[in-house]
Amino acid sequence: MTDSNPPRIYLAHPVTGEYIGEAFADPNPLDPDNWLIPARAFVDVPPPSKVGFAVINTPDSDQTWSLVQDRRGIVYSKVDGKARQWQELGPLPDDLTAEVCPGPFYVWQEDRWQLDKEAEAKALSSQALAERDRLLAAATTRMAP
Repeated sequence: MTDSNPPRIYLAHPVTGEYIGEAFADPNPLDPDNWLIPARAFVDVPPPSKVGFAVINTPDSDQTWSLVQDRRGIVYSKVDGKARQWQELGPLPDDLTAEVCPGPFYVWQEDRWQLDKEAEAKALSSQALAERDRLLAAATTRMAP
C-alpha cells in the first residue's frame, strides 16, 4: 500500500441522508493502492451542526453536505391548534407551526396565536346561562309542592 493511513470517511443515513458519524476506510484486498469506501460514505468533511438544523448529504444534492432545517417533533395545526408528530426534514408546511396553541379560544392570525374575544365571550355566556338554568331547575324542584 502506498499510504498506510486509511482515510477518514463520513457516514450518511441511507434514507434521510443525515450525518451519523465517522469511520476509517477499509483497505481493498484486491488493490492495495485503493481504499474501500462504502455507499453513503464520503471523504468530504460535513459542516458543523447548528441547533434547529440537520447536516445531510442526499444523492440528489450532487453528493455535498448541507444544512437543512430540522423541525421534527411535536408541531401544531394553525387551523385547530391540535398537536401532531412531524417527521420530515425541511421547513414546516404553511398549515403547521412550532408554537403551542395557548387555549381553545385562540386562532392563528398575522403569524401568531391571537385570542378570539368574541368566541371566548360567547362560550362564557353559554356556560353562565347553562349554570343559571341548572340552578333555576334545582330551585324550582325544591320550591314545588
